[in-house]
Amino acid sequence: MKIRQWMGVKAWVSMITGVGFLLVPVSALVILGTKTDAVGLAVARFFGASIFLIGLILWMTRTVRDAHYLRALASAVFVGDALATIVAVRETLAGTINAFGWVIAALYLAFCLAFGYSLLRITEPVTTP
Repeated sequence: MKIRQWMGVKAWVSMITGVGFLLVPVSALVILGTKTDAVGLAVARFFGASIFLIGLILWMTRTVRDAHYLRALASAVFVGDALATIVAVRETLAGTINAFGWVIAALYLAFCLAFGYSLLRITEPVTTP
């Protein structure tokens, strides 16, 4: 798949996840096998807003043709998803979240590898849609 397709897929996954944490943070946290207090719910909502923002940015910029911008965006997603993979693995191993954490880690790793591979394939100039 091309980077624009990965941007679209990650955009939808991020926006759906973001809406879940924004609107129903308790249910989103139950899926992970954890509970929290009011402060944790507020943090979950901020997380949801941030994840939704990432998805929205990816969706709105997936048609950009500028190689410098695509390289910068792919680099940011690569690093962010690599860090999220580490966090998901660590928290799953620590028992903070349940075995669903492995699914989250795998998803972040898949996007990390996809954007990392796309980063290597971005050429100057980008002219194809």
